[in-house]
Amino acid sequence: MVYRLVEKFGLIWSSLVITMFSVLLSFFIFVTLVMFIPEIKLDFITILLSIIVPFLVAPTPTYFLLLFLKRAKESETKLREINKELEKALEEVKELSGMLPICASCKKVRDDNGYWNQVEEYFTKKSDLTFSHGLCPICFKEESKKVDEFFANEEKFQVKITNN
Repeated sequence: MVYRLVEKFGLIWSSLVITMFSVLLSFFIFVTLVMFIPEIKLDFITILLSIIVPFLVAPTPTYFLLLFLKRAKESETKLREINKELEKALEEVKELSGMLPICASCKKVRDDNGYWNQVEEYFTKKSDLTFSHGLCPICFKEESKKVDEFFANEEKFQVKITNN
């Protein structure tokens, strides 16, 4: 309820409202004591002190208490947002766990709808992954051999043009 007051009127105005409430409460307590304890004299200075003292004492702790409550509420809101993000991330991680059907020959992956996709396409849809392609050292050597063999046998594939 106090935080709603801070949201509606702001920190300073809320502090003043609570201070005014404490002044009224202090005055009510003073009047009650005067009514039930006859030794207390009801004079102008005593009434004035019962009003002024809460005005001097209440605003600072009230302000800092409200500031603390406001920051606590903001922290709670941020934590709730972060918790939602973490729950969403956990769901995505769970989505990528388990058995993954993959073709033994072409290495395509079957998605939830039964369609076969390239591995890169599947993981790009399911996550924030971006792929870059390259060759590992072993594959590089094998592909280099294939290229060298191709150029070594290049003469076999050339078409000879003769002028008649």
